[in-house]
Amino acid sequence: MKRKDWVLMASGAAIAAAAVSSSYELGSGSNGPSVSREGPCDAPRTSALALSGQAALAEERASARAADDADSTGAKQGQGRELESVLRTQLGQVNVKLRDVQREKRDLEAQIGNLENELSQRPERESDYEFDFSPSDWRELAANHQVKYRIPCPMPTGLPWKMAQSEQDELGLSSEDAEIVTQAHQRSNARVWSTLRPLCLQVVRDPDVVDLLGATSCLRLVEQKAAMSDIAATQQARRAVAEVQGGMRQRPAPGEPVHPLFAALMAVTSEAALFEADLAESFGPEEAKRVWHSMGCAASRK
Repeated sequence: MKRKDWVLMASGAAIAAAAVSSSYELGSGSNGPSVSREGPCDAPRTSALALSGQAALAEERASARAADDADSTGAKQGQGRELESVLRTQLGQVNVKLRDVQREKRDLEAQIGNLENELSQRPERESDYEFDFSPSDWRELAANHQVKYRIPCPMPTGLPWKMAQSEQDELGLSSEDAEIVTQAHQRSNARVWSTLRPLCLQVVRDPDVVDLLGATSCLRLVEQKAAMSDIAATQQARRAVAEVQGGMRQRPAPGEPVHPLFAALMAVTSEAALFEADLAESFGPEEAKRVWHSMGCAASRK
């Protein structure tokens, strides 16, 4: 029971005691209760006192309930204000985070736009390898009537190349892998020589001498012969080769007559891709590219 209820009960008891005090009193110095004598006029006064006490008790109870209600309402209002303050604080924090996210989103969109613009202005393809040319590289070469190439080193007939153990270890190849590269190298030499030898025969006209010269010397003789005959045609042949490799000109149809230098340069500028494709059948494209561009045995023109 609450303290205030005890107070109310005590107040009510006191009033009730006052109402009947005229009926029962303790005698001064007596051993028992003495009964007071009341006349007829005392009864209404006793009833009035009792009613007055009850009214006072009811009023006090009503006042207590009102106080309780007021306390409860005040507590609820205080809790409501505290909750509102917390919610407003959280709302402010969320709004700050939202603005930060929106700003970051705008920054990222701007970066995306810049990167896309930069990519659109870069060459079609770039490579870490010096002789892995892009179409834009070939277009630049064509404008200058030049060609560049890199082919597996041409070996004398009957003396095929074999990868050294040191190179094999450096490239991280097994003995079986090294043998695959060796065989692909021999096929590359055969492809290049099948084009250059007939062209060289047109210049030297002695098969034994041609075989002694080999691919590298024969290519040089074909170029010298072309330059001595028609320098303008020689430049045009180089330009045409670069345009074909860069995708600006169609490759001549099989059997179509072409300049000897054009035929010779098409053979050597096309060989890198053929050799790499040969290796890719065993190693896959990326590993084939790595092996080919890391090999030490190669002939090139920069």
